[in-house]
Amino acid sequence: MLCKNFNKNLIHAQITEGTHAGKEVFIPRIPLLPKEIDGYRFYFKRKQFPIRLCFAMIINKAEGQTIEHVGVYFPQSVFSHGQL
Repeated sequence: MLCKNFNKNLIHAQITEGTHAGKEVFIPRIPLLPKEIDGYRFYFKRKQFPIRLCFAMIINKAEGQTIEHVGVYFPQSVFSHGQL
């Protein structure tokens, strides 16, 4: 997604990949409430956006770096023949 505008309670974004590429969407803030079984003695509510920040690194930039644990998921082929 490409974020076009940030408001106090709304993010305006455009989908860049997949079957809905080019579609503009609005992501609202949602209220989050703790469950009663969590054991809090007081009631509170917070509002936040249902998004997670992510970073990407191209394969050439990762060359030579030391990483303790790595998980890689490639649902489609991303390398040329013999490149991996």
